[in-house]
Amino acid sequence: MIALLDGGFTVKTLQLKPRLRLLPANPAFAPIDPCMSLSLELFGVVTHVIGNLRQRDGYSAR
Repeated sequence: MIALLDGGFTVKTLQLKPRLRLLPANPAFAPIDPCMSLSLELFGVVTHVIGNLRQRDGYSAR
């Protein structure tokens, strides 16, 4: 999901149940629990990535 969160774009996985959350692909980052104090707009779904998702440290987003 492409989201605009407090003025900055981010790509996260949208979890709807048991509650609305934005989940990161990288386990080093915490999930985001949207609340009334955050500005959140959902723009669309990522369907394709051009390029290699593997980073030099060996972490893969797949």
